[in-house]
Amino acid sequence: PMPPPPDPPAAPPLPPGPPALPPTPPPPSPPGPPPPRPPPPPPPPSPRPPPPSMLSVLNTRWAAGKPAAALDEAGILIHIFDGVTSRTNPFEPCGSAWCARLRDRLSVSVVNARRPDVYPKGSCAGLVVASEMAEPRCSYYSDGGSNRMLCLAASPKEPLRVDGECVPGCGPQWCVSLEPLLHCHAGCAWRPDQLEQMLLQQEHVNNRHACLHNEVVLRPLADRMPQALAAVFMLPSCVGTAEAEEVRQLHARLLLTYGLSSKRLPLLVYNPDHSTDPFSDASGGRGRRMGHGGQAGVVGRRDRGWLSRLRRISHGLALSLFEGLNG
Repeated sequence: PMPPPPDPPAAPPLPPGPPALPPTPPPPSPPGPPPPRPPPPPPPPSPRPPPPSMLSVLNTRWAAGKPAAALDEAGILIHIFDGVTSRTNPFEPCGSAWCARLRDRLSVSVVNARRPDVYPKGSCAGLVVASEMAEPRCSYYSDGGSNRMLCLAASPKEPLRVDGECVPGCGPQWCVSLEPLLHCHAGCAWRPDQLEQMLLQQEHVNNRHACLHNEVVLRPLADRMPQALAAVFMLPSCVGTAEAEEVRQLHARLLLTYGLSSKRLPLLVYNPDHSTDPFSDASGGRGRRMGHGGQAGVVGRRDRGWLSRLRRISHGLALSLFEGLNG
């Protein structure tokens, strides 16, 4: 048999084709919105308003004063220079043995628009005591005769003390009710936490006789200086006198001794006859009356008038009569 014919030769491979084209990229996306702008920086904080002046604080507190348990709600604490303290240092007793026995207390009055009167027999000047630094021992709806309530011997070297119920300047009787006492001199003392009762009693009793001021007995201030001082003041009767010059010198010494500014410890005039803004700036020498906004007002425009001054004269006469009858 015949062998099969050989397979035909394989066809030569085809030449490689052109390389494949890369895929067509998608068209670019349209641009998006721009990123949000950062918020603008906050505006700088407004400057804080300056704190109210001591003059404004005192006039505001005086106007709002009322019978209250807290001293800062009751009014302003006024100490009239009464001869018990040194004229050059109002926180030290005078040089006599009599003053030395009174070195364990300081007498002040709470004054406000309802009861503006101060002790009538002392100097025409004094101190405004910072109520937050005051430590009351007792109070009286009128003059308490506190100089008769002694706990110390005459020697100034004897340490200060409170022995039992011997509270300097207080007692010996303690008030228990708002009984309508009808005499000028307070017959009992109110405890330190009964200030509101004393002021209510004063409003009731002092409408019925000529004794106008109250008395609050404090612990001495010497260990709380200068924080215990709010101002130095003089009454209108002082302005233009030699005593006014002494007060100015005392004010200057206090500023120098404690490194204070006259804004922190101002020199003021206190006029209890004004029904509004009784404190005014005395540093310029004339004691112009100033309002809450610092504008000068007209002295006497809101004066309580001759009737108020007549009552104050009667007040002093009645107190003198009482002290004469009681030695």
